Amino acid sequence: MTNVWIRQGFSPFTHVEWWPENEPHGHILQIGDGINRILDVDTEEWASELGDAVIQCHREDGTYCHTAQDAKEAMSQALLQLQTIDYDAAYDELQRRIKAFRKWGMKQAPAAVLMPTQEDYKRWVAIVPDRQGEIHAYPLRKGVLEDIIPYPEKHLAVPDPHGVGFLAKPRWSLPRRLRRTLKQRGVSNVDS
Repeated sequence: MTNVWIRQGFSPFTHVEWWPENEPHGHILQIGDGINRILDVDTEEWASELGDAVIQCHREDGTYCHTAQDAKEAMSQALLQLQTIDYDAAYDELQRRIKAFRKWGMKQAPAAVLMPTQEDYKRWVAIVPDRQGEIHAYPLRKGVLEDIIPYPEKHLAVPDPHGVGFLAKPRWSLPRRLRRTLKQRGVSNVDS
């Protein structure tokens, strides 16, 4: 087992935040600027700085937003974050996610996509993106999804001639189906 030293609070990406679940807003204290730490002070001083920011927060009418208990909670959260978070790894993960987001056309990459193949609609593939957003197709065993997902032919779908997948005609609304049925049976005044 190797001994890995984590820079924790000494990373240039260091920040601490306090945003409880029921609060309408949170507080964040930026310690690193992306290149260096802004100031070289102790962990306790950064926690105290976040606590001070929370206790001094006030509304437009001059009333304070948070209590002393909130400030203590923010300080303890800051101490915990500065001692446990690997900010370098978190920054690298954020950059990886941004690249994958851009690769997928400014959308979140799906965890997996299940779809029938163009050659045989009864054969399915699972399309799974890797950590960099590149897609990999894995064939599924025949009959695995029969009970869960109906075949496209059951919905009168046809293979898409211009792309991947199948096209199905949209279903008619109930009033439209009723009008058509009544017209076929020769009922007059159907449109009213």
